[in-house]
Amino acid sequence: MRYLRPFALQGDAGFEIALDSERTTTFAYNFCLQYSIPYLQAFVRDVGLEYPFDDLIPVTEFNFESGVHGPDSGTTSAIVTPGIVYMDRYVEIGVAGRFPMNEFTHRDLDWGVIGIVDLFIDDIFPFTKWQPF
Repeated sequence: MRYLRPFALQGDAGFEIALDSERTTTFAYNFCLQYSIPYLQAFVRDVGLEYPFDDLIPVTEFNFESGVHGPDSGTTSAIVTPGIVYMDRYVEIGVAGRFPMNEFTHRDLDWGVIGIVDLFIDDIFPFTKWQPF
């Protein structure tokens, strides 16, 4: 059971309101399941993974948008995005596949690959005392 502790589940939901009559107002809901190898190594059991594997976080994100008013009312778009993220104190680098989960989504979106690069400026240049505006 202790190996389940590094699992995390995050989600959000809300309306995306269209102001244009040619667009659809949707109810968007998403959730992300991840397994933190850094947490596993630090707080559950050191399984012997070394750099860079000890800073990896496998993730799978599920995104849904259901049309509630407009041209696509009554339809649901569904996307799954499995990937892997490397995160240390200074940078986050991730890559994931993006796949439509139903025919309605596939009409507008084909499979693909996405990436992310985040630099943590306040840790890279601490002398600047970087503060958000």
